[in-house]
Amino acid sequence: MILRIACDAKRKRKRAMRPIRPSRANELWYVAELRRIVARLKSVTNLIVLPGLKSKWPAVSDALPPGTASVIAKGRAQFAGISRQAKRLAEYAAQRNLRAVDKRVIEEVRRAVGVDLTGLLRQDKAITRTLERATRDNVALIESIPAEHFDKIEEAVASYWTGGTRWESLAGRIKEIGDVTDSRARLIARDQTSKMNAAFNQTRQTGLGIETYTWQTSSDERVRESHADLDGETFSWGDPPDVDGEPANPGEPINCRCVALPNIDIEALEAEAAALEEAA
Repeated sequence: MILRIACDAKRKRKRAMRPIRPSRANELWYVAELRRIVARLKSVTNLIVLPGLKSKWPAVSDALPPGTASVIAKGRAQFAGISRQAKRLAEYAAQRNLRAVDKRVIEEVRRAVGVDLTGLLRQDKAITRTLERATRDNVALIESIPAEHFDKIEEAVASYWTGGTRWESLAGRIKEIGDVTDSRARLIARDQTSKMNAAFNQTRQTGLGIETYTWQTSSDERVRESHADLDGETFSWGDPPDVDGEPANPGEPINCRCVALPNIDIEALEAEAAALEEAA
């Protein structure tokens, strides 16, 4: 392992390493991409599903008439290729977030210690496994967006039909479902950006010998009590604290905005770097 000292004997006084926060740019990019899917869902719903259902309204009976299910099925069919799209999008999202973490880790260690880690952050087995896991998780979530959208429409149709509800009420409910789908897409993008940031941080930092961190909240009124209780406490990446009944590192619980403040042994890292530089 070769570490290069970025500063000479007159280098600036070393500083603590700051937390590697989720990339806001990556979050906004992911939000925009998922909202493209939602926009298409709304368009298909308006152009195919709603006209097809309206032609069968009003009615009051114990069962839906023939053809109602096929109307929604036509909408689902427009997203038959979502798995391929989800895989491409999830892979790119994971790579973007890994690059962001690597860039910040290199910058922060250089700023804090004066050591350049560029050559150490390689595509090893550990980071490959983390990438694959992040990709799988995000593929499943992206695929679930149209699936849940049409599931909710089916539930609304069944409920409103047997209740003899006016068409205008059903149409309004389906519009609400579209808005709920949009909100869920935003949540997925925000939450998964945070989760990927946490996962890549853990893998990269433990790979560099940074085994512990200090839990740090966002220090505002939105912080959950269970998270506030952990603020300032030190934990191991491999043995995270219990958070609302589940072991979790910062950024892993849903909608968690907490971050991990890395605990680095500056003297040990500098001594190793100096020894390796002298040997080189």
